[in-house]
Amino acid sequence: MKSVEEFLANLHRGIPAEAMPTHHNSLQPEIEFAASRGLKLAPLQGLSRFASASHPQSWYPSADLVQLHRFSAEYPGCNWGMATEGAIVLEYAPAIGRHSLCELCDGNFEGWCDTLQFRFGSGPSARRFLLFQHAGQKLRALGTRAAGLSVHSGARYLVPVPPSRFFSGPQLTWWETSAAIGEIPWFLLADDGEADGNPPAVPALPPLEGAPQETCYVYDDCSF
Repeated sequence: MKSVEEFLANLHRGIPAEAMPTHHNSLQPEIEFAASRGLKLAPLQGLSRFASASHPQSWYPSADLVQLHRFSAEYPGCNWGMATEGAIVLEYAPAIGRHSLCELCDGNFEGWCDTLQFRFGSGPSARRFLLFQHAGQKLRALGTRAAGLSVHSGARYLVPVPPSRFFSGPQLTWWETSAAIGEIPWFLLADDGEADGNPPAVPALPPLEGAPQETCYVYDDCSF
């Protein structure tokens, strides 16, 4: 079993993501990669950091390259969203979430953290978005005890994915593209008799550095 120290050391190692292949067509290689993993995608119009949205009536998220090429041709330069159908996204902000995560998984980081992920930002403070397989199991309600952690689920919502970018700040990037989408870890599942703790919600990216913030969370001497 990996120790907490080993896991945190790996998070701060800063291994760059594998370079994406270049294709001379209208569809970004990051989208081709996501489709190759079976992720269903649709365009997101607008460059707000609050860029998630319920499915537009005329758009149906798809992993089919022909349909994705049509989307790209019709909405050039758009952001892209992933439908959380068959997969969920665990959003992790290291600056305020490291202790929450350690407590949630009982210090056991073996295996589950090697799943496919994408990131917002770079370096130790980069926000991580970890993808896990989801077959409809009830999810644990994280609540306020899990500062710095969020679970995005619900078939009617889209989560921004690479290469989406916003008014300012870096674009989202895939990380360790050789990784598979892992099975949902035990600590995200609800106990028997526990209500589903994560009904569909609107995920939002973190406030950009230097931008005004309505709320400031303080955890273990780290502000975000």
